[in-house]
Amino acid sequence: MKYFFKTIIFLFIVSSCKVETKKIANTSENIISTSSEKEVVQQQKDTVRKKSAIGKSYNKYLHEIEEFKKFTSRGGWSVTDYQDDTSKYSGYILSTLDIFEENKEEGTSIRKGTKYVVMVNNKVVIDYIDVEKIDIPKDYFLSDEVWLNDEIDREIFAYVRYDDSGEQFVTDIYKAFRADKETGKIFEVPSKGMKAENGDYGF
Repeated sequence: MKYFFKTIIFLFIVSSCKVETKKIANTSENIISTSSEKEVVQQQKDTVRKKSAIGKSYNKYLHEIEEFKKFTSRGGWSVTDYQDDTSKYSGYILSTLDIFEENKEEGTSIRKGTKYVVMVNNKVVIDYIDVEKIDIPKDYFLSDEVWLNDEIDREIFAYVRYDDSGEQFVTDIYKAFRADKETGKIFEVPSKGMKAENGDYGF
């Protein structure tokens, strides 16, 4: 009989340990899950914070917007075919916000580079990229005349190196980006199959 009771007590203790272990495991899983969810939420908040100008509008110039006040906008170009004025995307343009260094004594300013490339729809900011974070080499310039598979693609802009070869196109492309009209996003794309109009100018 004593053996019987000892066996029951032993089984009860083992069972309790298993339950407790399961509780600890579940608690750990919940902590990990909660932690992961918090990280995702924080990442989303950081993204929103970094691109806080999205959704904001302006009257005449992009630099009217608070986030862009320190920079200068110099117009833009359409991301649709110039002849397609009836397209629902006809209000979509890309524009640059440039960094200028002013000399107040001489009353002049020198362009030092581009800060943002901004996608706009009817004067409302849709998306933008921070060019300074891309670290573009000094001998590469922004081109909006990019061809993909022998057809010009108005959604694509790229940083290319021009030359004095006299050729119509250059293929030395550092990075290329697509301003996707349907998603309203700007993202990097492979430059394979691309070429850009050659010229000794740049933005």
